[in-house]
Amino acid sequence: MANRLDPAHIPVVISFGQSIERETILRPLDLAQRAAECAFDAAHGIRDQINEVIVVNILGRVGPSPAGELAKRLGIRNAKCFTTAVGGNTPQYLVNKTSQRIAKGENLAVLIAGAEAMRSSRERKKQKESGEVPSSQLNLQDGLDPDEIIGVDKAGMSSAEASAGLLSPAHVYPLFESAIAHENGRSMVEQRKVAAELFAPFSVVASANSYSWFKEKASADELFSTGPDNRMIAEPYTKRLCAFLGSDQGAAIIVTSLEIANKLNLSKQVVFPLSGADATDAWFVSTRPDLARSPAISAASSLTLSLAGKNIDDINYFELYSCFPSAVQLACREIGIDHADGRGLTVTGGLPYFGGPGNNYTTHGIASMASKIQEGGGLGLVSGLGWFATKHSYGLYGQDPPVGGFVHGDLSREQEKIDGAAIESVESLDEIKGYSGEGKVIASSICYDPDGKVFMAPAVVEINGPKRIALAADPKELSGLAGVNLAGEKVKIGGDPLCWSRI
Repeated sequence: MANRLDPAHIPVVISFGQSIERETILRPLDLAQRAAECAFDAAHGIRDQINEVIVVNILGRVGPSPAGELAKRLGIRNAKCFTTAVGGNTPQYLVNKTSQRIAKGENLAVLIAGAEAMRSSRERKKQKESGEVPSSQLNLQDGLDPDEIIGVDKAGMSSAEASAGLLSPAHVYPLFESAIAHENGRSMVEQRKVAAELFAPFSVVASANSYSWFKEKASADELFSTGPDNRMIAEPYTKRLCAFLGSDQGAAIIVTSLEIANKLNLSKQVVFPLSGADATDAWFVSTRPDLARSPAISAASSLTLSLAGKNIDDINYFELYSCFPSAVQLACREIGIDHADGRGLTVTGGLPYFGGPGNNYTTHGIASMASKIQEGGGLGLVSGLGWFATKHSYGLYGQDPPVGGFVHGDLSREQEKIDGAAIESVESLDEIKGYSGEGKVIASSICYDPDGKVFMAPAVVEINGPKRIALAADPKELSGLAGVNLAGEKVKIGGDPLCWSRI
């Protein structure tokens, strides 16, 4: 059996890089390339060691070989090339899996990179509309084999959930907020205050981060208050409480072994992955027993800590995935920390203020955490989240190697329990066409248009069984729903198409 304390079996983050662009129109792989070059500059000699290139799923169109193109741009030959399925958990998941492979003896030097160029995409569209079409780029993917895909590309919502309007994260995450507010006896105005107080410190961190998109500190009152620049999106979220997907940002990290770091005389700069775990909540939101809880976060975070022989009080820094306030509240509850924990909940500034570059945000989180540990030592816990608080990946990082070697936790038994506890749900409205009756709302999402009017109100409703169904509101109900949390209310179900209405 291999000695797990042999440097060849100890995974390290040897270097990292980030990029941001506010003026030049470019493409996602331009930003990924910049970030990767920063990582190479910080670890001379590692470029020649790279044997795998993984590009985190890019939302924009980048062709079938983004990793192949990136490797070509970077002058990396003979590396295996991969891209991933959708999921903001993916970067941490990749570190967990790569570290596990190194711990088992594989000789790896893996570049994990990604980017989004949403600002550039908007500007490019404006130029096309005005007739100022930018010069075309050469197709650098000609002759390249398609990347292999890591992960399963499965829709994040059922047909019934989609029919109800639960398609956008900005309209789904308020369901969790609704359940949290109901459990705590808060109105939606009170819940918005909780969310604003939670996220104000995130903006302070972002204001000091050279790679963040927004540099302005925001007070809780500014995040809470509605106005022309901070309209309501969906109860209880104002615009500034939601992830911002309009940035041009890229990030890259390189994971390899301590043996390779030693050979390159770079061991003094490495950061060690100590442990990690991954778990998934019941896949469809409407099937989750309690929308104010996340057993997957509880399982993944607690195992990550216990595998390293640590507890929550040992952690110096947190990077909690922060697309919406409910995601952070779920994590705080399951991890066991207060919203106002003095250690802070982010090292980047969070997706609404640092920026939300699609599935790649957590690569920025890992890079920022590695930088923090390089500068000040200590331990850092990073979380990644995919789909609708569905997929969860946790990782613990430190300045010293793990005593017993890196361990990727096995949560297969816990996963079976989570999956087995899922509530039966109507996946398609065709299953119960013509149904009429009563139900109880488990969670609701009151959604506003740009003019401030409620334009839809999807809800997760419990019907006979118990059984769940996601339903849209009867259009006649919409005008009276502003500021309402329907959780706990009884409603009527009927009509064609099937919808709910208040009793």
